[in-house]
Amino acid sequence: MQLTNEILYDFIHCSYKGYKKNKNQIGNVSDYQKLYNELKRVQKINFEKSFSGSLSPKISTLAFDIPMLKEIGVRANLYFKNTNIDLMLDGIEFTGTKNITPLFITPFEKVTITDKLFLALQAHFIHTEFNLSIENCKVIFGKNIRQTKFKLSSFTKTIKKVIGDLNRILPNDNTPTFGRNRHCQICEFQNSCIEKLVERD
Repeated sequence: MQLTNEILYDFIHCSYKGYKKNKNQIGNVSDYQKLYNELKRVQKINFEKSFSGSLSPKISTLAFDIPMLKEIGVRANLYFKNTNIDLMLDGIEFTGTKNITPLFITPFEKVTITDKLFLALQAHFIHTEFNLSIENCKVIFGKNIRQTKFKLSSFTKTIKKVIGDLNRILPNDNTPTFGRNRHCQICEFQNSCIEKLVERD
């Protein structure tokens, strides 16, 4: 089982959706998801432009490389990949200390608990798999490129629960039990899931 951004993000919203993505199943991408992807693409460009003319932080799209963490600044679009994970961070901030601060970029004006949990999970797996020290995470949000910081330790209990569910559900060949939730209306598997729920009455 190799965890990806998509599997992690979808699993947070619905364990059944994460299960289907882990089995390489594809649905009909919703208009909402297409809009979100485009808004996020633009937001990431704006984030990079916010540093134009500055010597530091520096923006880079280089793939993950331990030596480059010695250079102070912000790095964008970093891949962390081995046999267990294939994750891409929107960015990291390195201030010259032993710690790195993972970044998540959202185009919306409000930061959700899902945004923080997703970033916290990314940070946990990167810390575990690459032995990098992470104390804090940052979410970049809104048209004014604001940011909010939180401690990774504040999500310790939730991360432990999610990892337990991941290890229990994803490797299983039996379809997990599922029901309707608020995410259904924008989910690519909405139609097929509703059919099954109707069958179950």
